[in-house]
Order: sequence, then structure tokens, then C-alpha cells
Amino acid sequence: MITAALEEYVNDDPAAPGCTAQKMEGGYAISGTKICVSHAPGSARILLSARNGEELVVALVDPRAAGVTLNPQVVTTGDTRHELVMHKVQVPAADIVVVGGEALAAMEWAQLATRTALAAMALGACDKMMRITGSYTSEREQFGRAIAIRAGQATGWRIAASTSRPQAFGDAAGRLADRPGPAGGGGGIAGEDLRRQRRAPGQPGLPALPRRHRGGAITRCFATASGPARSN
Repeated sequence: MITAALEEYVNDDPAAPGCTAQKMEGGYAISGTKICVSHAPGSARILLSARNGEELVVALVDPRAAGVTLNPQVVTTGDTRHELVMHKVQVPAADIVVVGGEALAAMEWAQLATRTALAAMALGACDKMMRITGSYTSEREQFGRAIAIRAGQATGWRIAASTSRPQAFGDAAGRLADRPGPAGGGGGIAGEDLRRQRRAPGQPGLPALPRRHRGGAITRCFATASGPARSN
């Protein structure tokens, strides 16, 4: 298994790392610290970036190599990640993935892929919360009637509109995640799909996603990057 170390303290841009890579015979010597590395102890290699002067280096580091220290970190979810501390860790040429301009493109894609994955996780949590809320308002009764009905259409409409938004953004995130990486050509995850979503409100963009709610009306949601989903 290969994991990735893309974050540093006060730096979440793997295309501009603080870690250094000193060229040596047969490879590089890498020094510096990465944080919040998932599955570090059990991985065969850890993908990371480092700087050799003005040149970016992407390498696969053995977590059991001399000069590597893994320190447990407990994150806000309660899960354990690891701080990766490297001191002149020797990485052979065979474990150097790419150098220079291609390394920059690879790390920019990796950052966008990571953000897309995190966004998908957040969307999943929001979708589940809205489904629970919708179910509660349909089943919870006051004076023999469901509260969604007792409160009039306003409650049902708001729940329906809010439930549609994670669905619309989830559809967009799924299409972004399906985009190929740099090796597959094109613009990667942040290619034309992402630029299309940045159009001003009112311009054609993602297709409308109809969704019915209790009152029978149709909520049409359009995902835009300039603000939350619009409903009309």
C-alpha cells in the first residue's frame, strides 16, 4: 500500500513544500516534516514532495528507512494520523517519481484530488443529515399530524430544497472525480469541468436536478461556485 504526505505545518500546498531534497549519488537525501499522514506505519511507501533549490521533486519514501520518525497525531475525528519527520533520508533513484515541471503538475493534481475527496466526504455527511431531518419531520407527530404538515408547506419546502443541494453538488463532485490525472491527458480533476462551474449565476452550467417535495412543487438546483445552490 502507498499513502501520501501532502501537508506540512502551516502549509497545505504540496507544490510548494518546505521539505528539502539534496541530490546525491544514486538519488536524493530528503529532510523535513510532513503531518497528518494516513496509514503511515503500514504503508510500503509514502508519496511526498520536496524542493531541490528551485526544482520540485516527487519521491516515494520508505517509512522504515533510516532517518524516518513517525509520531502519532490524533485528529479532530478521533482517528490517528502520523507526523513524518525526515532527517537526510536516502531515497534511491528508483523511488524518484518525477522531477521538475512534471512534478509540479503532479502535485497540483494531487492537491485537487485530495480536496475533491474531502468535499465528497463532507457532502456525504450533509446528505445523511438532511435525510435524517426529512425523515424526522415526516414521522414526528404533534396532535396526531406530522410536524411537516402541521407547520404548513414552509417546513417541507425548506427540507426539500436543502436536501437537493447536497445531491446537486455531489453530482458535480462525482464528475470531477472521474476526470483522469496528468498521465491520462487533459486538465485532470481541475480541468474544464471546474471552470464551467465558475460561471456567473444565470448562465448555463450544470443541468438542473428536479426534486419533488411534500407540497408537490419542483425544486430545481443549479450548482455554481460563486455561491450556494439556487432554488426556484
